[in-house]
Amino acid sequence: MSKRCILIAVALVLALSVNIAVFAAQKKEATQPPPPPFNPKIGLSGIAGDQHSIYVMAAGKIFQYELASMKLVNSVDLPDLAPPKEGPPPPPKDMQKKGHDGKCGHHPHMGGPPQGLWTAGNSLYVLAGPMLYRYSIPDLKLDQTQELPKPEFPPPPAPAGK
Repeated sequence: MSKRCILIAVALVLALSVNIAVFAAQKKEATQPPPPPFNPKIGLSGIAGDQHSIYVMAAGKIFQYELASMKLVNSVDLPDLAPPKEGPPPPPKDMQKKGHDGKCGHHPHMGGPPQGLWTAGNSLYVLAGPMLYRYSIPDLKLDQTQELPKPEFPPPPAPAGK
């Protein structure tokens, strides 16, 4: 056989194997169930404690553990987070003129929504996104819900030399 025939045969085998691999990947994707819907409260986490208990926010729940034995005493679901009322602010006008979409590829993505836990007296305060919740301790009953004001960003600096 000539070198030309061998190269053609190798090219055909490679092309056929690539097609088989693509077909297998497409078939595998078709048989997998769709991903679960996005739930923003799943990513929230935090920890706080008092003299008797440790409170952990994880997986969309608040868990109460006894401090001495670390046994789970109680758990409650976090309330559903309201969807954001508005999208991100538009890019400044000088960037819009240049065709800039407002996204900066060189800056790292900021984390998720604000989150945290804090105990004071007979209350557990939970910060979850734009909401502040107050739970009574030790029964973890939701007492009060407060929406936090939307932060106002400072105006962009004036261009130099004008």
